[in-house]
Amino acid sequence: MKPTSLRTESPSFEQWKPIYCYEGYYEVSNLGRIRSLDRDVPMRGGIWSIKGQIISQKRHYRTGYMNVTLNFAGTKVTLLVHRLVAKAFVPNPYNKPTVNHINGIKSDNRAINLEWCSYKENNQHAYDIGIKAKFHAGQFLPGTNGRQGEPRRGPSAFNTQNSSVAKMAQER
Repeated sequence: MKPTSLRTESPSFEQWKPIYCYEGYYEVSNLGRIRSLDRDVPMRGGIWSIKGQIISQKRHYRTGYMNVTLNFAGTKVTLLVHRLVAKAFVPNPYNKPTVNHINGIKSDNRAINLEWCSYKENNQHAYDIGIKAKFHAGQFLPGTNGRQGEPRRGPSAFNTQNSSVAKMAQER
């Protein structure tokens, strides 16, 4: 099953809210965009005016989630966009720890595509929409140590017993 798509929102309905701990510097929108705000920075010999702009997002090479790097007080911090949007626009009355992309598309960070859920609910949703294979505890995959796609390590990689490996190590 392919991920589904949600209705599109017009940019005219874009709402902006301050990012927690970055108030006055950065804002997040319900459409999944991040922007910096205009501000004046004191420098040697005067004041430097910085014009606010939309911050470019990057896709994480392993997870596929979009992230942004924010600069504050001389420190760079990389944050996940979907979590910033959810914290600002999606209520979390049960204090659930994870943000789920309803349509399964990790780059679609609109508030209407996000929901708070438990880890179990998130994994079940990924299985239900076909973006994750069902994996049962105790299930071993051929050529692996039981985790999906992870090669065997240790004695089982060589089809030997622990005592055989210990004996070979002592003989060296």
